[in-house]
Amino acid sequence: PRAFLENADRLLAPGGWHIIVCPRYDAPGYLCPSLRDRSFFQRALLKAFLAASRLAARVDRRPRFWVNSKPSVLGGPWYRDADAVHLVSRYDAVRWHRQRGYRIRTIESPRLGGWRNFLVRNFLTLSLAFQKPKL
Repeated sequence: PRAFLENADRLLAPGGWHIIVCPRYDAPGYLCPSLRDRSFFQRALLKAFLAASRLAARVDRRPRFWVNSKPSVLGGPWYRDADAVHLVSRYDAVRWHRQRGYRIRTIESPRLGGWRNFLVRNFLTLSLAFQKPKL
């Protein structure tokens, strides 16, 4: 993720925008579906590790980008999000861009009814636009 963002930054003209819309995997205690094939103990350790990492990122203000190098889809049948490799955190994306002076805007998604849509829109989806600083 860091290399991708650095390349996007290099290619983007001053004042230009790039948009990230993707699943967000930083809700406390939530593991992305690409980690479902791990044992109960491994999933518990991963949850604790990711929670500690997110806390450390907030304390030292350094974004952490985590990649799942062995998603579940490689070891079994396909199912939704089993191929996710980047464990995207809103905080990491925002912090990386703020450190470089980007202007950040939240992209509003449709306000559909129901608690499930509320959770998806507010906690499980990253929808942000970033404007590179003008010279």
